[in-house]
Amino acid sequence: MGRKIKIRVFKFTNCNDCQAEILKQKKKFSELKNILDFKFEPEKIEKAEIAFVQGSISKEQEIGRLEKIRKNSRYLIALGSCSLFGKAISRISGKKIIASNPIVKYVKVDYALRGCPIIGSEFFEVIKNFIAGKTIRDPEIPVCKECKANNLPCLIKNGKFCAGPITYAGCKAICLKNNAPCVGCRGITRDANLKSWVKKMRENGFEKEALKILEIFNRKP
Repeated sequence: MGRKIKIRVFKFTNCNDCQAEILKQKKKFSELKNILDFKFEPEKIEKAEIAFVQGSISKEQEIGRLEKIRKNSRYLIALGSCSLFGKAISRISGKKIIASNPIVKYVKVDYALRGCPIIGSEFFEVIKNFIAGKTIRDPEIPVCKECKANNLPCLIKNGKFCAGPITYAGCKAICLKNNAPCVGCRGITRDANLKSWVKKMRENGFEKEALKILEIFNRKP
């Protein structure tokens, strides 16, 4: 048996939901146990092929640890929306806001695995692609495309709130499948028509909620 590929998952300020989604993938772990060396929240920072970083930076002393992780990793991947957007998800969920910053403010990130929480199976797909040397790009399509593919009713057309038209797809419209609106947790697409979306939300009586979403992700209509 050859050398196993080291995969490390480091934690900063977050809710642990992303890690929980990964650990549910028991079948995937079983399939890859002979080729991958996994460690979650290791105390020691060592050389690794891929380091996933979950959570945001809320203390100055954490910056040095993050930089050390970057230095010792061939690839560094932001794991979930907390790491990509900082305090954003605390605001979305209504939990206590912690003054924190996204890891992308301090180090170069090779890829961002979006979601709050992420989709566990997507975690392993990202690993496979990076090991194979494949370039991964976010599809510039909104969640609405996935809603249509799943024949789900449009909340906006029914006068309700939804951030699906401006949010990166990839979640398979999981919130909509569970009768909940999209709140933009995968981030806003680069070419989103924000003015049009805010106008529609205003017409539906949700302008305040729409502007809050844009504030969270540092975008202006």
